[in-house]
Amino acid sequence: MATIICPNRRPQMATVRPRVMRKPAFDSQLQGVVETFTPSPAALTSRVKVITSVKDAQDTTPLTEADVVVTGGRGLQKPETSN
Repeated sequence: MATIICPNRRPQMATVRPRVMRKPAFDSQLQGVVETFTPSPAALTSRVKVITSVKDAQDTTPLTEADVVVTGGRGLQKPETSN
């Protein structure tokens, strides 16, 4: 679809909107190949070490059970300047 080169930073991600590029013509001569990949056990080993796990205190009402929900975005800026 697209070649996106970003040599200065890794990892990268790019998004492309649907129907931005022309669809290639259908070619019935093209054939796909299914390859089997088996990663090494070393590749499956995690380097993350969990030191501790803290559960969130449930001293508030869950959002799904709240009678009123008040939200605000960036437009509010600071509490002192909002109306």
